[in-house]
Amino acid sequence: MRDLCRYRLSMKANLHLTIKSPGICLILFALALINGCDSSGSVRTLPPTETYRVDAVLVNDLNADPIAGDTSRVAVLTKRNDSLFFTATVTFGNDTLRIRENTFAFDSVYSFDFGPSSLVETGAYTLGMVDSSRFGDTLIVFIPDTFSVDAYTPDSLIPNTNGQEMQLSWTASANSDGYIIAVVLEDSAYTGYGYSQYVTSQTTSATIPPDAFRLPPDTAGVAQLDTGWYNIYVYGFSGRPDSLMSWPMLPVRIPSTLSDNVDEGVLTGRIGSVTVTRRVRTHVVSQ
Repeated sequence: MRDLCRYRLSMKANLHLTIKSPGICLILFALALINGCDSSGSVRTLPPTETYRVDAVLVNDLNADPIAGDTSRVAVLTKRNDSLFFTATVTFGNDTLRIRENTFAFDSVYSFDFGPSSLVETGAYTLGMVDSSRFGDTLIVFIPDTFSVDAYTPDSLIPNTNGQEMQLSWTASANSDGYIIAVVLEDSAYTGYGYSQYVTSQTTSATIPPDAFRLPPDTAGVAQLDTGWYNIYVYGFSGRPDSLMSWPMLPVRIPSTLSDNVDEGVLTGRIGSVTVTRRVRTHVVSQ
């Protein structure tokens, strides 16, 4: 119930409201609880045999382009009766998403690129989906605040001999439900390759294991050391960011996809967001 209440507040389909005040977010959350997360505010005139699904993720990345600057991107996949459909109107806040943008890895998603140096501010935003006059609904997406790695050992000035475990800590990120540690050889970032793990609690520190600096085990079960310069990131996530949808936008793929957090009968799905810290580096060498 907590997840559903937090990430869904049904409104009329033609309402596209951007909410950036934490106070307003709390009021909306309280109203959702009072109404038991009732979706009666949505406009729905559809045959009972039709169902809809939405999978959406927004990524704030402080490393997206070292030349042009930071960037935010949102991607949304929609289905009707378990089949992809491309005639919906999909909005994020006041922006209308475009289908099949050639800059995105998948040609079947609605997406919007906010451009360099245009991070979406932390807060609550609306995600709207309308299928002509047949169906419309609006969901709430929370965006984690920007944050940073504040300490790691050994740091970039001290070689990590034999890829030993590392201690890592970071500042807290408002609106984050949890954190993910991500490690990858710097020439392999944004390729789907790399190591990632969920931090098991809301703590702001963790240990990077030696496995992060090794190749997958060979046929003998031995994981060989993979030397070189590594990038280290921490992700703050809210909701249920999808691993498949988000990997083209992230330095390292999310370790696994969490369960759905949208369930309104005719509309189901998974929505979430990720904010990525600016990278730090470590040099792994053999003895």
